[in-house]
Amino acid sequence: MHKLTYVFILSCSLNCFSQKPVVITGKVIDSETNVPLPFATISLKNTSQGVVANENGEFDFVITHGDAIVISTLGYAAGSFDLEAIRSSGQTVFALTSQPILLEEVIVSGQKEQLSGEDILKQAIKNQRKTFPLTTMHYLFSFERRIN
Repeated sequence: MHKLTYVFILSCSLNCFSQKPVVITGKVIDSETNVPLPFATISLKNTSQGVVANENGEFDFVITHGDAIVISTLGYAAGSFDLEAIRSSGQTVFALTSQPILLEEVIVSGQKEQLSGEDILKQAIKNQRKTFPLTTMHYLFSFERRIN
């Protein structure tokens, strides 16, 4: 029974690693003006694997697994694109729809007394635990950009 279990696990792991990588080459544009969107983020859905488009909105993304890519950039609604549909249609241009960012009003007021740089640093260090509590997890996502 144990041998059968080991064979099953081994065959499953070989199937996972034997998937052929697929290279998706594309360009991200504005859906209304067809202007390229520079430095858009292209990521595999529900993972931290991704790339960043160049200044002309172009990208190459090597994918070994997954079912969709998500493309996003500031000021545009994120687009989700099915990998199977991309493979079958040969889609290379990905259009995003403009989505304005509305911010609330911010009121800035000054203090009555002038603080030196040293005093500001002391206050920041003193308030560090309130600003960044130890219970909060901070994640870092990074993407690569290849320069040809």
